Amino acid sequence: MIYTMLLSQEALPKTLIKLVVPLKTRTWIRAVASRIQKRQRAFRNAKRIEEWNTRAAQGGYFIYKIAPNVKMKLYCDSLLSRLIFFNEFEIDEQDFMVRFLHPGDVYVDVGANAGFLR
Repeated sequence: MIYTMLLSQEALPKTLIKLVVPLKTRTWIRAVASRIQKRQRAFRNAKRIEEWNTRAAQGGYFIYKIAPNVKMKLYCDSLLSRLIFFNEFEIDEQDFMVRFLHPGDVYVDVGANAGFLR
């Protein structure tokens, strides 16, 4: 039961985990959790690649939900659309905005093309 709870980082305070579970066991649990997360990411990526390939074969464009109440037209022949679909577009800018903007802050996204913040 403790091992199951350890997979969730908020299950027990770190000091209690160190007292209850030996170091080798904690290391093993972290390694297993890391492998599970990698497999889940690979599965999700495979599903997204399959979805993109299916849509690209149909050609044209499709509507993609970027965030709640925010949708974009993504064109199947566009590299920019592909980057947006795979969450690889403006990654540094998104990280910056998430870290430094707070509720109620205002920002302006000025550019020559489409821009967005998730």
